[in-house]
Amino acid sequence: MDTWSYGIIGCDDAYDLFFDITEIVVDKFSNEELELYPRYMIPDERYKEVLVSVYEDLKKFVEVKKSRLAYIVLGAHLMIIGVPIDENLKEKILEYSDWKYEKDQIRNEKHRIERKKNLEEFRETLIKYNGNGEEKIPSFFDTVTSVINRRFDESDSSPIKLKNIDYTIKKNKK
Repeated sequence: MDTWSYGIIGCDDAYDLFFDITEIVVDKFSNEELELYPRYMIPDERYKEVLVSVYEDLKKFVEVKKSRLAYIVLGAHLMIIGVPIDENLKEKILEYSDWKYEKDQIRNEKHRIERKKNLEEFRETLIKYNGNGEEKIPSFFDTVTSVINRRFDESDSSPIKLKNIDYTIKKNKK
């Protein structure tokens, strides 16, 4: 996995998960619909309608992944599309996006501050989120290109590749 940003979606695995979630939704479209709407050009309301129909499948998908990142990405995806999130899933996303899992993984102080801020912003948005599209959803994506462009603008010479975060969900040992 390559990590280029400590944004909510700033690594290869996050992009892969976002794509996998999109594929689960798109796979439910008929061939006629896919011919009518070129891939990923599906009207927002139709995409949202189908996403709601596969909501339980998406919850199973992230559960099987045993990854905190899978829950975080699903939460971002649902908020971006404007789909209500049930309380049980919201609680899991909030639990798995807690800074306590990551605070000892990032050594660079600037990066620690950035990641903590991004997680806090994500969590605050999720707490306020009610699925009716009224919440302003911050940009959760940070592409490699946007990172490179920022570094050119700010004359930042720090590396593009950052330390990966371990998102594995580990069982508590008693």
